[in-house]
Amino acid sequence: MKLKAPGEANALHPRPEDSAAPEPYDKETPTMQKALHVRTTVQSGGKVEFASPELEPGQTVDVVVLHESNVKVRSIMEILNSGPERRLFQTAEEVKAYLAEEKTSWNR
Repeated sequence: MKLKAPGEANALHPRPEDSAAPEPYDKETPTMQKALHVRTTVQSGGKVEFASPELEPGQTVDVVVLHESNVKVRSIMEILNSGPERRLFQTAEEVKAYLAEEKTSWNR
């Protein structure tokens, strides 16, 4: 196998200028993202409205809405105990006793 000189392209490591990946932004216009955090109340019809002097008319923005869920948070034990079958074992000692009995049955 022939070793490549530093900076020389090969199939596994092409030089950056050989790459066909598109540039995400125009190199001539540097950009910086800025976050704006606004807490507001949802209006009738699911409408959310806010204004900011930092936003310019015609400017493109991304909006992400995080909202509180009405789902009650339950512990894993509540979930396990809520099933129709319930848990086979109630304590760690019951699990250990069951496993010991199983191991003993394998040796018979």
